[in-house]
Amino acid sequence: MVLQKLIKKKILKASIEVAFKEDDEIIIESFLDGVEVSVGVITYKGETKVLPITEIVSENDFFDYKAKYLGQSKEITPARFNSRSRREC
Repeated sequence: MVLQKLIKKKILKASIEVAFKEDDEIIIESFLDGVEVSVGVITYKGETKVLPITEIVSENDFFDYKAKYLGQSKEITPARFNSRSRREC
């Protein structure tokens, strides 16, 4: 799997052509700039509990395979949010 982040729209067509050389299906998504977080939810003894919010800080351009599975990120629990942002999550 190849993952690419485009900065300039003018290279989109060429990037799509390269992607189709790798596979016959591709996914194109718009970039959402913000803080990457993870929130676990468990059911324990019949009660559903929301675990603390974890902030994920990638060493890479974004939270990719290497960041997630090869240790190229830090997980900060609880996430560094103010109380209002925490309630909105």
